[in-house]
This record gives sequence, structure tokens and C-alpha cells, in this order.
Amino acid sequence: MLGLLLIAVIAIIVAQVVSSSRQSKSLAPPCFNIPFLPPFLCGIIAIIRLGADEDGFLQSLRKQYGPAVYLPWPMSQYFVLDAPSIEQVYRAPSKVLSFVSESL
Repeated sequence: MLGLLLIAVIAIIVAQVVSSSRQSKSLAPPCFNIPFLPPFLCGIIAIIRLGADEDGFLQSLRKQYGPAVYLPWPMSQYFVLDAPSIEQVYRAPSKVLSFVSESL
């Protein structure tokens, strides 16, 4: 039992290090005000909150983090949350934008 717990803790630490090295920290939310939570758990919390109340969740993101926010794995998505920023994204030249997902 103790061995399984130790393996789980090591797996969480490794997953956090790997996922944090691949993510953009500039737009990443600080894990919904829960300190020291691994990024992948933040992503799972985001999925649950998004599924429970999509409009409320997106509004709260906009209030807390501004017009753009990155939600970590398993979502691994950028959300652009206000009209002027959305217009800027669509006005950008296609060669600037890349919609190809990263391979894991």
C-alpha cells in the first residue's frame, strides 16, 4: 500500500514537471486560487466547472484573468473572452496563427 502511494506521488511530480515545461505560463491561471496544485489538476477542475455552468465559468475567467487565458492539460486551450480581442485574432494574417495542436 505504501509503495503504491509513493509511486502515485512520484507520478504526480513527474507529470507536473513535464506539463509545466510545455505550457505557456504567461496566460495560465494560478489554478483557481488553489496554491501548489499541479497544472493537470487545474485543467480537470476547469473541465468540471465548464461543464457545470459554461456561461458563469467563462465570465469568471474574464473577470479574474482578463481577455485571454490558457487552460492547462487536458484542455490545453487558449480562451479569448472579449469581443475586441476576438476581432484582433480574426484580423491577424493566417500565417501568424497556427491551429496545429502539439503532439505529446
